[in-house]
Amino acid sequence: MWFWQKVWLLFISRSFRKYIGNIDINYKTDPGQGGCAANSDGVNCYNNTGKVYAGLIAHELGHVFASKIKALGLGDPNGDMGGASITYTDDNGITQWVTGKRYDEAEGAIKWERGWAGYKGDTALSVYHGSSWDNWNSPVEEFADMFVNWVMDGENGPNGFTNGPAGNARRDWMNTTISSYLP
Repeated sequence: MWFWQKVWLLFISRSFRKYIGNIDINYKTDPGQGGCAANSDGVNCYNNTGKVYAGLIAHELGHVFASKIKALGLGDPNGDMGGASITYTDDNGITQWVTGKRYDEAEGAIKWERGWAGYKGDTALSVYHGSSWDNWNSPVEEFADMFVNWVMDGENGPNGFTNGPAGNARRDWMNTTISSYLP
């Protein structure tokens, strides 16, 4: 990892702790439940397999972050995601859509839609609310999935953005957006 990336991560982690405070992560074994869910104080994980993936906890922390930032009056991550149109310009000078608002020719209107470009896949472990979930096409779940990939970016595994223009567009949006919430 580059020196300045480490400095940036240190700044973000200290700012995160200063504004967000302590976060509880509770693990409960319950044969009737599985998965994790965010609450106002942190994350509750219910699992009957004996393990929880770090990426799943990071996804839920994205929900906690968005909730706490909004409650503190520092911004609205889910609203910002809902208003975003993340794009990049390709080598031919053509704008390529990644995720967010775009013009739908069939409907003749601008609408919000979730895209998969820039992720390493469209299922867990790359995203935790992929297309198999009922609410997958929402700014709320897109922000949480962007959060987990932003937090774990640079790791050699299923999490993190791709090293191409779409991944860079997602990474740049998160860098700019997260830093705007933490003065």
